[in-house]
Amino acid sequence: MMIKKIIFILLIVMSFSITFAADKVRIGLDYGEVIESIRLSAQENFSVSLNGQTLYTLNSNNVIIKKSNNYHLKLEEKFDTLEEALGYVDLYNIKGHEAFLYCSDKYEVYIGNFTSENEMKNYIKEIEGSTFVYPNDNDLLVESNNSIIFSYNALENLNFDSRSIIYYNGTPYRGSFRLKRCSTSDLTVINTIDLEEYLYGVVPKEMPSNWDLEALKAQAIAARNFAVMHLGDYEALGFDLTDDTNSQVYAGFSAEKARSNQAVDETSDLLLKHDDLIVATYYHSNSGGQTESVENVWQAEVPYLKGVEDVFSENARNSTWKKTYTLSQISLQLNTSGYDVGHIYDVVPVSVSENNRILELLFKGTKRNVILEKGETRKIFGYSDIKSMWFDVKKGNNISIVNDQKYFTDSITSQKIITASGIEEISSYDSYKVYDGKTTKVIKTSISNITFEGKGFGHGIGMSQWGAKVMAERGYNYKDILLHYYSGTYLDRRQ
Repeated sequence: MMIKKIIFILLIVMSFSITFAADKVRIGLDYGEVIESIRLSAQENFSVSLNGQTLYTLNSNNVIIKKSNNYHLKLEEKFDTLEEALGYVDLYNIKGHEAFLYCSDKYEVYIGNFTSENEMKNYIKEIEGSTFVYPNDNDLLVESNNSIIFSYNALENLNFDSRSIIYYNGTPYRGSFRLKRCSTSDLTVINTIDLEEYLYGVVPKEMPSNWDLEALKAQAIAARNFAVMHLGDYEALGFDLTDDTNSQVYAGFSAEKARSNQAVDETSDLLLKHDDLIVATYYHSNSGGQTESVENVWQAEVPYLKGVEDVFSENARNSTWKKTYTLSQISLQLNTSGYDVGHIYDVVPVSVSENNRILELLFKGTKRNVILEKGETRKIFGYSDIKSMWFDVKKGNNISIVNDQKYFTDSITSQKIITASGIEEISSYDSYKVYDGKTTKVIKTSISNITFEGKGFGHGIGMSQWGAKVMAERGYNYKDILLHYYSGTYLDRRQ
């Protein structure tokens, strides 16, 4: 067998603590997907740390980390020190066996990488004092140049770091990487990074980097607050935040721009607070001219998340929108979402907030009626189609004239007719008798489509990003912007 000797450059093991809540954030880049292997590369070699202690530096800047699906042998002895374990790895490799290090609570030596149980059992006679290792849901293999460097238990807090930028499957990131195996036994990829450097990769994805610097500063503080407030949201999966809109959009080093980095640096460690507590700085694209109070969207009343007048967002991008549906489209969307309404024949706003957004929207169906509350309408019909809950419901009507048993159908919208009771607006499923001096005709109407005509884009809570842009262009600074959108707050340094 070819001798495969891996040289490790041992470093002094030093104990130090990392306070994730204060200094670091863990970003889940990929999780819950079918990922069996990943590639990490860098311009300089990788160092490996376990539970915050540096173990060693690999003589490799390009590694593949993958699920361990094969069979191995292992020496029965466990080793307290890395140096002793590596000595046995070298010894068995010199003898022609494929040996490598295994890291868990203690160091072990594994031998062979067999594709079947029979192959493993046939080889055990070559290695005295060894036992069988079967595939399991926790182990990972680290390879370089088609050789196994080491294996480890993914439950351990083992990180890959480099003094240079690390490329994950070709995309550059600052910080270090940790791999876990999720419940489906596939890989979870976690990027651990300094909080401020994390913001470098967030701010230009949440706000265009060519916007005024004061708007970018306001965005940087809002994003910092959001990150600190939501640390540990995904603790069950081993990280704090996702890299998408479930948390904040984060694209690593490749997203960084000089202007947005400047905004982060010039507001370093600043947080927005209310009554000595860090505030939840929700933000959205455009308020349409009025922000919303949080209790009208998600949760209980919060004093600093109250609706405010926002003239800065008017006439900006995404300040108005329109979306038209046929009744059949609305019926299909509700039925496939589990509401079993039959055929929808009317849509009626039931209650509206003091900030103009619909709180309850009634859908009348042939099987049953249903009321969607707060943001449920956007969730069902799509956040990009129903851009906000600030909208009017416009109805396109059909009119059918019964004349000599024939029907003639034309489209009408909010038409009015003169009746014995006076002028009336034609509404859905109404029936009217009309006398033209010769004959009496029957007019029946029904709704053909529904148009939502709205203002703003997003949930409407907190800072309007387009409003922040206009404020900055009119000479307001980042403090003015934040205090306008988050009532009664103040800025303080992160402790």
